Amino acid sequence: MTAGPRAETHQFRWYLGGLAAWFTSLGIQMIVFPWLVAVVLKEPAQRVGIAQMAVMAPAILFMLLGGTLADRADCRHLLLRFQLLATLPPLALAGIVAGGGLGYPALLGYGLAMGTLTAFVMPARDTLLTRVVRQGRERAVAIASAGQFICQLAGIAVAGFAGRVGA
Repeated sequence: MTAGPRAETHQFRWYLGGLAAWFTSLGIQMIVFPWLVAVVLKEPAQRVGIAQMAVMAPAILFMLLGGTLADRADCRHLLLRFQLLATLPPLALAGIVAGGGLGYPALLGYGLAMGTLTAFVMPARDTLLTRVVRQGRERAVAIASAGQFICQLAGIAVAGFAGRVGA
């Protein structure tokens, strides 16, 4: 049994809401994470690169597993779980910063955690789009892509205040 147009529109709106939350936070992370390493901790360029690698390397290791899982599971539940889990590393990092314990190992741990979660969120999110939208997929992909970029830019804009506000 397929969903009618009204249910499909409702599901697509929820999909876009999750996408907006993810990409806004990703935009913030893209600026704040290297800023914490380079500016706050004053680490050399080599260590900034290693920290960035901690965020990106898990995708190489876990993306295929994430894709396999997305193909075989209920992507809505996967995304809900993984995106809820993805709130924990930023909250932990905020607690560490607030407690004055920010250090390079904490940022590496944060990077590895978020990189790993991203490797599972991305395939589930992309697979879910094809399951939520049955007709007009080209339009839905265009809307989702535009939403990604707009929300990422909004996150980057918000993160631009880190230098004024502080860690």
